Amino acid sequence: MMNFRAARHTNNLKAIKEFYTQIICLDFLGEFIKHNNYNGIF
Repeated sequence: MMNFRAARHTNNLKAIKEFYTQIICLDFLGEFIKHNNYNGIF
């Protein structure tokens, strides 16, 4: 099994989610909102 992790800054989380899930075909596992004033997806 291969694990992949990427972190990047963005002002457009929706576009990043679409890129990784629709173009790269990675699974969307979850998200966090306002964790130390950050939002993110995994």
